[in-house]
Amino acid sequence: MKQLTILCSDEIRERIIHTLNRVDTGGYAEVGQVSGNRPKDPRYLDSRGMSWPAAMFVMVAEEAQVRQIVDELKDYAGHCDVQPCLRIMVLDLAEYY
Repeated sequence: MKQLTILCSDEIRERIIHTLNRVDTGGYAEVGQVSGNRPKDPRYLDSRGMSWPAAMFVMVAEEAQVRQIVDELKDYAGHCDVQPCLRIMVLDLAEYY
C-alpha cells in the first residue's frame, strides 16, 4: 500500500479531483483551508514572500493505482501561474488500518 499526497495550486484543483474520481481507489481526503507560501523567495519582490490558495489531497491505494494517478498528473507540474503548482508525494506504508 502507498500513501499519495498531492499539493497543488487552486487553479488545477478540479483536474486533480477528476483524476482521483476516475481511478477506482476507494476514496480520498481533501484537506480544506490550505495555502501555498514562498517566504523570502528571490523571484518575488516582496521580501515577506507571497501566499496563494492551494489544495491538498491524501489517499491510500495500491501501487498500480497510485502509479496511474502520478503518471497522469505529473505533466501538470510547472504549468501554473504560481510555481511550483503541483507536488506529488508517494510513501510506502508499513501499516494501514
